[in-house]
Amino acid sequence: MENLYKPIIEEAGKIDDKKASNEVLDWLIANVENFIDNHVKMFKLDLVIDSSSMPEMKKIYDCYQNISKQEDKTTGNDEATMSRMELDKIVKKIYDNFKSESEKMEKLFKRMIYYYELVGISKGNLIYKTYNGEVNITNFEYEPFSVEVTVRGGNDVVDENGDMVPNAEKEIIKKYEVPEGFVLWLEIDFYPTRPVQSVL
Repeated sequence: MENLYKPIIEEAGKIDDKKASNEVLDWLIANVENFIDNHVKMFKLDLVIDSSSMPEMKKIYDCYQNISKQEDKTTGNDEATMSRMELDKIVKKIYDNFKSESEKMEKLFKRMIYYYELVGISKGNLIYKTYNGEVNITNFEYEPFSVEVTVRGGNDVVDENGDMVPNAEKEIIKKYEVPEGFVLWLEIDFYPTRPVQSVL
């Protein structure tokens, strides 16, 4: 019986994991403004694949997608599972490469830390802190399933003690589906290097 997944794995073998790692880091650096929140230090991000600037990542994404398409045509899934495991090994290499890209990781840290350093305005002057630290990608993987997200809205309520409590009957504002794809977990850690200063 013909192995429908063999051409997919052969195509995956042509992927340059070093280039793929750099594509992911370049995407993170370019998109800091789209995910940064200076109230938190950990982020879970859905990687948006741009075929023009991320050709290697697009290749492995297409391989995962093709496995799903073949799986829909067959009754057994053992070969699909084994094929995904082969792709997962490549993704693990991409993840491991992040640790050796110190220059790009430092650039990512500098782009992110800017939003934590700005702490306010006093008499028309920006108030900021200077931090040292680092940013790490703590996990990177392909999620081969879609996730439905429900967004609810509405005001919280005050209980008999005067405390604000979540409104259990918040209305659904919208529902949307996050398709299967790459996700990564990002964590920034930092500490102040000098007292708060103002910029004239």
